[in-house]
Amino acid sequence: MDMGPANSDYKRFHISEVLSLPAGLEAFQAGKIDALLEDKLLPEVQAGILMDTGHLFTLYCFLTFNPAKKRAIGEWLKDLKLATARDQWSEGLQGLGNENAITLLLSYEGYEFLLDERRINGLIPLKGDDDINAFRKGLANRCPDAFGGVNRRTVENYYEKPSHALVLIHSNDILLKEINARRDTEKGEAETSKALLKFFSDATFFGEDFGEVFFEIGMRNPEGSSGQAREWFGFRDGISNPRFFPSPETRKTLGPRFEEPAPLSTVLRKDRLSPNTHACGSFAVFLKLQEHRRAFEELATGLAAELSIAGPDGEMRLNQEEAEAYIIGRYKDGSPLRPLAETLQKQGPLPGPENQSAFEGCPLQAHIRKAAPLGGQSDKRIVRRGRIYGHEKSSRKGILFLSFQSSFRQFEDIINRGLYAYNYHNLNIGQDLLFAEKGSYLVHEDRKYRDAAGNMQRVYQFVHEKPVSFRGGQYFFAPSVSFIRESLIPYMKK
Repeated sequence: MDMGPANSDYKRFHISEVLSLPAGLEAFQAGKIDALLEDKLLPEVQAGILMDTGHLFTLYCFLTFNPAKKRAIGEWLKDLKLATARDQWSEGLQGLGNENAITLLLSYEGYEFLLDERRINGLIPLKGDDDINAFRKGLANRCPDAFGGVNRRTVENYYEKPSHALVLIHSNDILLKEINARRDTEKGEAETSKALLKFFSDATFFGEDFGEVFFEIGMRNPEGSSGQAREWFGFRDGISNPRFFPSPETRKTLGPRFEEPAPLSTVLRKDRLSPNTHACGSFAVFLKLQEHRRAFEELATGLAAELSIAGPDGEMRLNQEEAEAYIIGRYKDGSPLRPLAETLQKQGPLPGPENQSAFEGCPLQAHIRKAAPLGGQSDKRIVRRGRIYGHEKSSRKGILFLSFQSSFRQFEDIINRGLYAYNYHNLNIGQDLLFAEKGSYLVHEDRKYRDAAGNMQRVYQFVHEKPVSFRGGQYFFAPSVSFIRESLIPYMKK
């Protein structure tokens, strides 16, 4: 990408100033720091954080290291061929082509395994930094209503103990789709685990005695194709992310647009374990969520029945599509809820892309409204890079949720004060229906929907089965490239 003449005075900019600017080429060129961005910052940031890599599949490799091989593991990590945001920049921010791209995330337990305790306490002191405390305490302790307590009963065995690291291999290799299709067959788990271990070892040169590893396979959509990203309920996914370095094409993308372009501080923070001035990393949250399609459809059917009324010419029905859109907050193709007249009279086409940011008609308790804070809360936004898991015939399928953010508070506010909270702008509207517990009667004075006649109605709902359940999760940090390549070995335990 042609960046024009190099700027000689970029060194005077502090990293906090760079991160606070909206991440668009015009803003950086106007500040004369575009060369700093290309030379210093982007080579430090791992790929897939500021922009999706564009690959069809992602292999999630969860590692628990062997204590007897600590030094060899450190050397292996140092030599990992990590893809960077600079690599994506050179590709025109359109992904990373057909080659595999590797991203490394470390848990707090991983840092404890690798680093000298004095080094950790000196460079990332627990006092005064709530994010480091959150990193240490973990997901279940920080989000107890969502992923602690009663929900711990649904956690899969693999996630009972925290992993040391998560290696993401973004790939277009169709072999991953073929392996995924065999995982649920008789004797398929053992065979596919062996095949995945070989794929992982070939891509990363992981030693057989370096530790234990288990895998998840993620795909863009149920077909495993290059089509639009969708989840198992049929809705487009990942369409309202913050935009970094947006092109004219990304500006046409469906979904609410808050700050466009967004500041890099939304997702990046200084990596204090690297001596490099512009070394940045990002906190990451991984969740495995199982989607229960029948439960979701039954919930929508019940909502549609509640909002269908008797009219002078017979019953006026709210259809299934509208009810499902009420729960999510938009239609399956990503377009916003239709204005009432269009809903009832079926007049005119769906709004065009230029109107996709509208929240008009979206219930306050809808999933996207609770998961995407509005009203001066844009600083609480997160970058979502999730994939779906399973296949059409799988007994279990859902979302491998992955988010990046500069502070865990951004994620925790969405979960604790959004999806699982009952108040929104002092309105008692209840928690997100997608995560409601089985048997919960969800009756609240302010939980209202428009019925088939256009009147606001309070509805009485019963959840027969949770639409989405928690299967596992963990907090990670995506370290700067220089920490892995230059600082890790000197900092390691003897």
